[in-house]
Amino acid sequence: MHREPFAVLAVVVCLLMVSGSVFAHHGDVDYERDRLTTVEGTVTRFDLINPHGRLYFNVKDENGNVQEWYAELSAINTMRRLGWNKVTLKLGDPFTATGHRSKDGSNEMRLFKAVLANGTEIPARRLR
Repeated sequence: MHREPFAVLAVVVCLLMVSGSVFAHHGDVDYERDRLTTVEGTVTRFDLINPHGRLYFNVKDENGNVQEWYAELSAINTMRRLGWNKVTLKLGDPFTATGHRSKDGSNEMRLFKAVLANGTEIPARRLR
């Protein structure tokens, strides 16, 4: 019995199983790519994790009501290259977030940059 055809078949099957996840990764079509939104907030949670970092923060609207916001960050390696680490933002830190807001109008964005209270600007996306 020839083992080569079975080995080739096994490799092909494995590649097909893995290739689906490569194409499953989402893009930025859910966000307003042609417009940036800027809000001032206070950090409630900051997770520098894979596959994407997460930043949760509260923003006061024009009437003083607190709104919960969420910002999706890049992958941890990208964020580190851009100058981020796990203590860049801490619970209670005020900052300004600029990003591409969700098209559905929810309080969600893909963070483009953050400006810390001391004026330090930290990019959150690589320019293409």
